[in-house]
Amino acid sequence: MNDRRCKPSGLSEPTRLRLLSATGLLEIPKPAYIQRLVELAGDLLGAPIVLVTLVDVDRQVFVGERGLSDEASRAGETPLSHSFCQHVVTSGSPFVVNDSSENPLVCDNPATKELPVGAYAGFPVAVGEQVLGSFCAVHYESHQWTALELRVLAEFAEILSRDLENQLQLEVEKARSDALRRSNEELEGFARVVAHDLKEPLRGIEGCLNAASNHLDESTPIARQLFSHASASALRMTELLQALRDYSKLNKLMEEFTEVDLNQVCDEAVADLRALIRDTGGDVSRKGDLGLTYGNPAQLRQLMQNLIQNGLKFSRPEITPKVEISVVNGQLQVQDNGIGIEPKFHRAIFDVFRRLHRRSDYPGTGIGLAICKRIVELHRGEIWVKSDLDTGSCFCLTLNSSPADEELEPTFESLF
Repeated sequence: MNDRRCKPSGLSEPTRLRLLSATGLLEIPKPAYIQRLVELAGDLLGAPIVLVTLVDVDRQVFVGERGLSDEASRAGETPLSHSFCQHVVTSGSPFVVNDSSENPLVCDNPATKELPVGAYAGFPVAVGEQVLGSFCAVHYESHQWTALELRVLAEFAEILSRDLENQLQLEVEKARSDALRRSNEELEGFARVVAHDLKEPLRGIEGCLNAASNHLDESTPIARQLFSHASASALRMTELLQALRDYSKLNKLMEEFTEVDLNQVCDEAVADLRALIRDTGGDVSRKGDLGLTYGNPAQLRQLMQNLIQNGLKFSRPEITPKVEISVVNGQLQVQDNGIGIEPKFHRAIFDVFRRLHRRSDYPGTGIGLAICKRIVELHRGEIWVKSDLDTGSCFCLTLNSSPADEELEPTFESLF
């Protein structure tokens, strides 16, 4: 016997009805695999009638059947007045009757004479704890059900229950995926509109400020300073809008995965930063073989570039910036000798537009590490930092090494 625990339930319980509707099995056509299960169970049990039923509020629907009359088979359902399976639902447990004439729950059921039903054994077909119907067998005469027969019915009921759970989970994940895709498209569209529509007004503001400043004479130093601050703010806003647009565009490339050589990605990122490396006098080195992974080459190149750039930018005075890229215990690590990060900020630094320092000390938009985190998430990995003040920082990350998606554990939150 399986050890599934089911809940007793009223036939009109809302959660049960939502799950019942979500299976799609109340309508025709019915899945062929369920009929094959019924045929196999019939062969094993030798029972004249084997059924898979779903119990609605006012009817019992046959999802698979063997041994019914042509008329009953064509109808595909019976009213609850003829249902033994409703007792499986309301009790949340198997319902076994050796002689229907002696059982007070069904002795007056019309099916005992019309079918007739002399003996019945039904096991819960359930999703989670909610019983939707029954996998059952019927004998025309009274019958003493054996332990083996009951075990066969229990196992077939469990096989069908697990299959329904898997199918519903796929529907849940598809709905979530569709919702996430729509959300990402809306975010990208919003960022594109913001970046495009505000860029021109900002350029106009900058132009007006520059033109107005040309009409100020040397006797108005305060006004010139104010104009200078306003122009710098407009330029800053332009940079932030572009950064937001870059962040929102990440999702467009998330499906373009292929095998990627991280050594090549690292070398290309260093080549892209050669001007910054020259200006800072920094030293960037790759230690050992970084290996292969699956991912989007452009995104991984941006990831590597952002981490190296951070190590060069957040350097300590009078100390030559050094950045070393390596793989340690399966983790890609980017180690620098910069100013370091207090432990209390280790999570916050990955938030969008989160800055720990004044722009006058360390320029930038504050979105670089947020982009790194998003890229790593799109590659089904993790990123974190090990650091403290004045000790440098070591950014550690894992990346997906296989093209196959990991299976998710079944959940039914959106259906309950």
